[in-house]
Amino acid sequence: MLRRRQYVFNEVAALYDEVRPGYPPAIIDAAIAQARLPSGGRILEIGCGRGLLCTYLALSRPTRSVLGVDIDPARIGQAQQVARTLPNLDLDYGVAESGRVPAGPWDAILVVDMLYLLPVAQQRELLTAAAAELAPGGLVLVKEMSAAPWYSASPAPTAAACGSV
Repeated sequence: MLRRRQYVFNEVAALYDEVRPGYPPAIIDAAIAQARLPSGGRILEIGCGRGLLCTYLALSRPTRSVLGVDIDPARIGQAQQVARTLPNLDLDYGVAESGRVPAGPWDAILVVDMLYLLPVAQQRELLTAAAAELAPGGLVLVKEMSAAPWYSASPAPTAAACGSV
């Protein structure tokens, strides 16, 4: 099982990145606006993979200080290669242990499409640790895979429906 998972998340993911078109900037901007991400400050992405979202966040607002962390050193290496080609941005990447949240305070912490990889108890632990590292007024933004995309969901989920940490 472990070998299969490694194959899927390494070889298949690399091929997917090569052939998949990127999201149009207008769609990313709309999602960022809807999520109410701060236009400046310290932003952390947990489970950043190859750093696509972090890179876009840093490029779109140079007033952001963006750190992406992931458990996969190969993906972090790829993200760091890209970051080195983009001077004058406050953008960095690092390898982190599963469930570990880098010390804050963070103005926003993003957890995008990775919680499903963890058992429910570890999901709660990670989100609790993330909330503890927020700056006053900061936010934890969770985007997870869903059978119904947000743009067709009816009614929109509420904070009460999403549960609490």
